[in-house]
Amino acid sequence: GVAYSNEKGDWQRKTFTSRQDNVTITKIEQSSLGEKINMTISIDDISSMNQATTSGFCEVQKMKYKKLVPESADYIAQVAHYPSYEGSELKEGGYAGVTQVITVGGTKERVVLADTGESFNVGKDRNPAIKIEGASEVYLITQSNRTHEMGTLEEFNNQTEYPLLEELLDNTRAVAENPDYQTDGSFDYDKALAPHAKLHGDQFNAVKFTLDGDEQDKQISNEALIAKQKNDKSRLNHALIERAYNAGR
Repeated sequence: GVAYSNEKGDWQRKTFTSRQDNVTITKIEQSSLGEKINMTISIDDISSMNQATTSGFCEVQKMKYKKLVPESADYIAQVAHYPSYEGSELKEGGYAGVTQVITVGGTKERVVLADTGESFNVGKDRNPAIKIEGASEVYLITQSNRTHEMGTLEEFNNQTEYPLLEELLDNTRAVAENPDYQTDGSFDYDKALAPHAKLHGDQFNAVKFTLDGDEQDKQISNEALIAKQKNDKSRLNHALIERAYNAGR
């Protein structure tokens, strides 16, 4: 989770990846003072990814991809075809990622952002996005996967149907519409979290590690705990070591 405060109140964003449903679910809430959510959901260019411009960038440019948003603005997706090399098992391979976008209150609409000029982005609308205004809650349900059967690289430009994309859409819609995850007709983050927490908790809590760290230290933020360690070079802060272990676990 992420929490912060500004002049519009306290804000929270929560995320988990479900062992039950094999999707990642994010919840964004209006502020504690009732300030609504106004945001635009988009997908970064592949070339902007970390280390994409290093020595391997010329190989990245041999792939093709598209960003997709339907007129309903129900989801945002990316479909990509790997570079095609003779003899490679992934010669006709690629990957896709889909995020279902659920809003409570407010509006959402498909918009097209400025074209960034990415040469291997071959989408018809190269930078579609979803603009949300006045929502009290926003839920994002995401799944990605890859395939060996994206078709040929030459056909990808004009391709309009992607079996992998349809599979991901079906999977994420099934979670969004699961009756067990609904409260009063709206998606309920906590209900979706519950079965995952049971599966994950049984594994997570199978082992424990403690150095009897200071109880007050255990309550402060990561930044404050690291700062406290930097100011005391005479010993390791046991609460910090415990937290590092738990994060790694």
